Parts: sequence; C-alpha cells; structure tokens
Amino acid sequence: MSLKQFLFSRVFLRHLIFAILLVSVLIFITLKGLKTYTHHGEAYPVPDFSGLTVEQAEETARQNHLVTELIDSVYKDDVLPGVIVEQVPEAGLKVKRKRVIFLTKNSMQPEMVAIPKLTDISFRQALVLIENCGLQVGNISYHPSEYNDLVLKVQKDSADIQQGQQLAKGSRIDLIIGRSQGNISTPLPNLIGLTINEAQLTLT
Repeated sequence: MSLKQFLFSRVFLRHLIFAILLVSVLIFITLKGLKTYTHHGEAYPVPDFSGLTVEQAEETARQNHLVTELIDSVYKDDVLPGVIVEQVPEAGLKVKRKRVIFLTKNSMQPEMVAIPKLTDISFRQALVLIENCGLQVGNISYHPSEYNDLVLKVQKDSADIQQGQQLAKGSRIDLIIGRSQGNISTPLPNLIGLTINEAQLTLT
C-alpha cells in the first residue's frame, strides 16, 4: 500500500479522528482543572482590618477565605496599642481565595531611640542627626556664646538630656544654640498674621 493510499485509508482516518478527540478531551480537562485550582472568576472583597486585634483580624480573614500575615509594627499614640493600623491590599479591593493580607499593628509601647551627640556641633548638623534618629526639634533658644550657631545644650521639658539617653521615637527635644552676637539689639519683625511655625522661623 502506498503512502497516499494509507493516508486516505479508513484505518488511518479512524485513528486520526480518535487522536484529535483524545487531545481535545485532554485540553478540556486541563483547562477545567486549572480554572478550578485557581478559582477563576472568584473574588472576595478585602475587609477593613483597622482597629482589630491580630486575633480578630485572623478570624475575620478566615471567614472571608483569606489569610493574614503580620509583617511590621509601628507606634501611634492616638491609636489603641496592639490593633491593626495598616493593611495591604487596602480594604474594599477584590482578591482571590487564600490571598495573603499583610498587616501592620500598633506597638504596645513606643520605639525607643538613643540620643546622638548633639552638643558642640553646628545647628545644621544637629538638625540632620535629630531627623535621622526619628526625633523632632521643639523649641529653639539662643544663648550668648563665642561660638555662633553651636549647639550648647539639649533639653526636654526644661531638663538637660545627654548623649545615649533613651527617648520615645517622635519625641520633641529643645535646643539651646550659641549666638556670638546675642547681646546686640536687633529690630523685631512683624509677626502679625503668621502661624506659630512661621513666626518661630522668622524669629530664628
């Protein structure tokens, strides 16, 4: 039998049709299985976890076919300790079943930072160090000194603080700056209409 005769024979055509049907069935089963495995078309809205404890968040996630993972903690003094303050993805977005929701909770106590060496350096250097360690500048006052713009003292609540002392992150500290011409009179600028911050900046 020649090749042409074989290709058009009933046996070959029967096997060809059977192979096509078999491949089609396998493709259908595979696509159906993938759809079931990936839950194609199913989406669940992400609940709002803010204000919940970690345990409450886990239970809420379980009821919504989701999974939670605690990845970080921060400290906010205007939020109850131990509750969720941030989440990714955000509440309201639709995600698939078993999606991991990353949570950040409020710490039970503020993060503490060590005071760097802020005295005997320039005011500008001190500002950079204060910002880098997570503190904030409070009141700035000036004291006559032979060294202009040198940080003479660092205080909190009118008490001197020293290098290495621990303070809560975000605390405000006051600086006393040397001014070589502090005893010379200077005209007072017009502060009317300015905010407190603008007035302090103008006076500085």
